[in-house]
Amino acid sequence: MPKNWKTYKLEDVSERVTVGFVGSMAQEYVESGIPMLRSQNIKPFTLDFNNVKYISKEFHSKIIKSSLKAGDVAIVRTGVPGTASVIPKGIGVLNCSDLVIVTPNISYINPHFLSFYFNSIASHYVSSQLVGAVQQHFNVGSAKKMEISLPSIKEQDLIVEVLKCITDKIELNLQMNKTLEEMAMTLYKHWFVDFEFPVNSPPLEGSAKQGVVNSSPVEGWIQPKAEDGEVNSPPQEESPQGEVVSTQTQARNTANYMSLPYNPALKERAKALRKAGNLAEVLFWQQVHKKKFLGLDFDRQKIIGNYIVDFYCANVNVVAEVDGSSHDNKQEYDAARDAYLESLGLTVIHITDEAVKKDLGQTMEDLKNHPAFNSPPSEGWISSKMKDGVVNSPPKEEYPQGEVVNDHPVLRTPLHGRGSRGGYKSSGGKFIDSELGPIPEGWEVKNIGDLVDLKQGLAINKKTKHLLSEKSEDSIPLFKIRDLLQDTVEHFVKKDEVPKQCLAKESDLIFTRTGQVGHVFRWKQGCVHNNCFKVIPTKELNKEYLYQFLVDPKFRQYANEIASGSVQKDLNHSTFKNIPFLLPPMQLQSEFDKSVSASISKINENRRENRILSNLRDTLLPKLISGEVRVKDVERTVAEVL
Repeated sequence: MPKNWKTYKLEDVSERVTVGFVGSMAQEYVESGIPMLRSQNIKPFTLDFNNVKYISKEFHSKIIKSSLKAGDVAIVRTGVPGTASVIPKGIGVLNCSDLVIVTPNISYINPHFLSFYFNSIASHYVSSQLVGAVQQHFNVGSAKKMEISLPSIKEQDLIVEVLKCITDKIELNLQMNKTLEEMAMTLYKHWFVDFEFPVNSPPLEGSAKQGVVNSSPVEGWIQPKAEDGEVNSPPQEESPQGEVVSTQTQARNTANYMSLPYNPALKERAKALRKAGNLAEVLFWQQVHKKKFLGLDFDRQKIIGNYIVDFYCANVNVVAEVDGSSHDNKQEYDAARDAYLESLGLTVIHITDEAVKKDLGQTMEDLKNHPAFNSPPSEGWISSKMKDGVVNSPPKEEYPQGEVVNDHPVLRTPLHGRGSRGGYKSSGGKFIDSELGPIPEGWEVKNIGDLVDLKQGLAINKKTKHLLSEKSEDSIPLFKIRDLLQDTVEHFVKKDEVPKQCLAKESDLIFTRTGQVGHVFRWKQGCVHNNCFKVIPTKELNKEYLYQFLVDPKFRQYANEIASGSVQKDLNHSTFKNIPFLLPPMQLQSEFDKSVSASISKINENRRENRILSNLRDTLLPKLISGEVRVKDVERTVAEVL
């Protein structure tokens, strides 16, 4: 430890060290209210609001001791004890269950420094202090007595700045990959679940030059006109041809709503965004849904053209965007996006997530005073860009880093008016009966075992335990399910002695078959454990199509249903091979692969970069936090990587 560093007990440099609410919560959760953080919401260096629970204001007031505020450090007690994250500024009111809560005295310790400390060199101390026979946990008393060596606040700030540059870049790449994966899945479902894969119809005359992305109309379809305030959709079955036909999309029965173009291929993506809304979006939604704001109707994650907007109010033609850090350095993209939305007659209002989280009341008051909510347009407003059924697409600008490019295949799907047709199924494509229900003509249903080769992983037993090894140049990772799920490597085997069938290349697909059945991984190089299959497609099957089939959440659910075992699920070799599999023509599979190949390449590129960044972070973190190296010694190295 450097001479100018001092050692303290954590309780001596903290304003409080306490524990979140411990007790039964099942009856206290409500649909909306105060977010209640749990262990699964705390990740190393960040918060995860997926599947966050809520409690009422009344219950929150009863357990106010466990409330969280900006600058607090939340530390996991059970699950992965010691995992820590800082509560960010402007987060609003939060509470928590079964977490260690530390409010650092900022005169002594930077909250992020403490978070980095817990996520690195404090792990040995945490492990040594775990108690409990059934489920081990980190006791708040042990947290108070933990000793921590600290440099000056100035030096802590410099250390935090360096480390946060790395962790923020890793998080950005992860967010980008999540978006790209979701977009690929959206296209997969649009083509192979909804059967809306592209059909051979010529584009409108001049569309290649004019940027028009509409396809030629279905026979008998009256072209949509915007002149009389109504937009015609293709005739439905038994509907009089040529009349205005109502559609099932009646959430907003106004000319405003129905005249807006939209890309149906983005439906699943929009649904996913609604479920995964960040905290600022959730807080804003609580203020506007169910006509709470000026009696107006708001929609959340609404598809308009090739975009999904955060909030849309049809009554006054307003789009409200809650902008977080993901919008930093994206001025050109946001400008192009806003220009397209405004060309449809919409008013675009940008609100920072910090304003929502820091002063929600004032933010909503400012919104009430916005001119868009004081001069509503007439009910008969029609988009100026819907004339003669032609929808102008947004400009295909190059997106800033962190966004899916506008040229993604999902965004090449023709834009529709609400209720219009597009794709094989809605264009009247022929279907045949199968054991999976109606499928497109020319498709087949086969057992997946006829289309893939399954290789079972290495079983570690008395005969094979000699293959286990320490990490070295002569060893390779052994991928057990836990390692795959947590993206860690804890076990190694001798690479020259492992059976070849157990070896995985980066291009191989690994499928978990026991315990947590149905998870799929790729880009793993090493040895597959016996609790997994290596899945290799035959020449009849495209690997990318197979991958999307396997990662579809509905397939994972099905795999768990057919797996045997009451205590621990097990999907054996024969059961897996008898799973019915929908086989489209290879030409369509290949076209899908081609459509998503750029996205998959970008995902792999980001993954490789994150591996480099993670190694750098894991190398520097304990050395900087302990004082073994100083910031000036590593600044150039970090700058070169970033």
